[in-house]
Amino acid sequence: MHAARPCARYRLIIGAIGRKRGDTPVAPRILAQTGATMLSACSRRQTLKTLLAAAAAGTATACGSLTGNSARAGGSSNGKKVLRLAVQEQNFATTPLTLGQDLGFMAKEGLEIRTTIGQSTSTMTAGLMGGSFDLQIGGSELVVARQQGASLIAIAGLCNAPIWSVVAKRGISGLADLRNRTIATSGPSTVSTVALTTTLQKAGLGTGSYRMFTAGGTAERFTAVRNGRADATVVTSPVEFQAAEQGLRRLGSLYDTMPHFASGFVVTTKGFASGHDATLVAFCRAWLHTLRWMHDPANEKELVRRVSRILGSPASVIQQAYEYWLTGKRADALFPADGKIDIAALEGAVKAFVDHGTMKKGTSIEGFVDQRFLNRAAGA
Repeated sequence: MHAARPCARYRLIIGAIGRKRGDTPVAPRILAQTGATMLSACSRRQTLKTLLAAAAAGTATACGSLTGNSARAGGSSNGKKVLRLAVQEQNFATTPLTLGQDLGFMAKEGLEIRTTIGQSTSTMTAGLMGGSFDLQIGGSELVVARQQGASLIAIAGLCNAPIWSVVAKRGISGLADLRNRTIATSGPSTVSTVALTTTLQKAGLGTGSYRMFTAGGTAERFTAVRNGRADATVVTSPVEFQAAEQGLRRLGSLYDTMPHFASGFVVTTKGFASGHDATLVAFCRAWLHTLRWMHDPANEKELVRRVSRILGSPASVIQQAYEYWLTGKRADALFPADGKIDIAALEGAVKAFVDHGTMKKGTSIEGFVDQRFLNRAAGA
């Protein structure tokens, strides 16, 4: 991955979680990866419609061009095909991206992955549409982008289940205790907020039963709970395990109440796919090798060691995440061993968005999922 200086307006919070003396900061590399490009924070104030218009006009974002990812689409470097990939944040759910490179599976397929870590799905989607990226790790909300005119296709699965857990301050013992409480979110209609409100609805808490405010990413939301601005929030794995070690209450995973909610997959554009068939098959082949390696019990210790280093989290925390997500009934939910997108889980997520009012009734995933590259990779 190639380093670049972050946008001057971007305010990175490293070690924001764990301010008290003696506390261990929660996974700082979840929020910042060495050698990764940071996107402009001004993207948070831009609507998807505006960004798609910018993409159509040939600009990556209205805030200025993206840096550190200057290779042309499908370009080459040192004899390897370059794929420029955008991901919102580095966490346990996205570690296959780094492991695939760390273990040499991508290089074996003649690929070099250049990763950009950003804060806004809409900014990354605009970059994908505008040609600044070749691939994006996105969630169910991209179905809306497609219906708004973005020629997006999901080519491989990553998270066929919700990746978030609810953490709360001391004194709160269950979801029912969140009535009349304040919850920090990443935004009113983001995929994590939709998953959370759906879970709370199932727990008997309608939208008027609690207060919500936008705090930002995982670090900002967690800090809001730590400093008393919020009573609870959702965090991406493995932060929930370290939160518990620091004395906060872990109220459970959203998976427990809504297992059929696809929250992440690999996305590209129809235009890129049409001109880079062999490259995408090679990517999917490396992707499958990575997922299968992760599912092999013989690799448990090595996986924990590598992911601990990648995320900057204690090995004890990663061990808990491993046991939760890669053993038992959840073993194929977060990281599908066959790499496939669970259609029923994606439809479940779309239904949740419709019920939330973010998507229109009748929203369809038809044409969004295109797993032909994955199928060819699996047959190779």
